[in-house]
Amino acid sequence: MVVSQQLTDAYRALQREADGYVLLMQVGAFMQVMDEGARQVSAITGLKLQMAGAVDDPVVLGGFPKSGIDQYVGKLVRAGHSVAIAWQGDDKQRRIAERIGCPRYQARRLGKNPLREAAPGATCQSLGLGNQGPMTLAARP
Repeated sequence: MVVSQQLTDAYRALQREADGYVLLMQVGAFMQVMDEGARQVSAITGLKLQMAGAVDDPVVLGGFPKSGIDQYVGKLVRAGHSVAIAWQGDDKQRRIAERIGCPRYQARRLGKNPLREAAPGATCQSLGLGNQGPMTLAARP
């Protein structure tokens, strides 16, 4: 797994934006997690970690294929963590598009992407959202 200073800076800027969340950031066909988030993901999921970066500013990182996102997010939410996902757009820029597991019990919108907030075990029907198909519903501790 290759990490550049530009990628590290982008991750850390997004992490400041999503304080209190474990940030998963898309890098091509993979999802990457760095620093303290990488340690948290590793402790819960067994994800193997690597060290990268400069000697005076090392970066702990881990990653997994994008196809495993549901599995990893599910494990993190069940362990009591909130997760923010930064998807990579066609312009190669990454933006936080989803936050899973939030403190309020309501549904609201964050930009163009839905942010669903509910108690564990809640359903779309119980929140008055109607039948919207599969949806991640979780609560932040």
